[in-house]
Amino acid sequence: MLKAVVVAIWSCVASLGSVYATIAYRSMVSRESASDNRPLTVEARKTREINVPKIADGIIKGYVVVSFVFIVDQAVSRNTRIPPDAFVVEEAFRLIYDDDSIEFARAKKLDLKQLTDAIRARVNARLGSAVIVDVALQELQFIASADLKHK
Repeated sequence: MLKAVVVAIWSCVASLGSVYATIAYRSMVSRESASDNRPLTVEARKTREINVPKIADGIIKGYVVVSFVFIVDQAVSRNTRIPPDAFVVEEAFRLIYDDDSIEFARAKKLDLKQLTDAIRARVNARLGSAVIVDVALQELQFIASADLKHK
């Protein structure tokens, strides 16, 4: 009989000890995960592929095919009514189309940092706040008109 009472007391102590250890462990893990699960304030977005004609002397010399990845500050983006995606595409198109110093047909090295920084600055200026944190080039190709099949 004494053995049964001792076993019962021992099982109660072991059960209470394991419950206490589980609760202590879970509270410690939840504190750590709460500090690690802060909502991210930035989001990466991709543009669609855009085709920009390069014209010189009234002739289409070729097409620049380009796509971008840009980082949006979500905290600032929530305060704007217009999503920045369309503005990134438009400003990239304008910069590549209007810039006559960009000559892909002559295989001249292009300052990509200047291009992406200009896109970011122009989009942020149009939106009136620093919505775009960074712009990165995902794809850049030049297809000469001579390389296209004409039907």
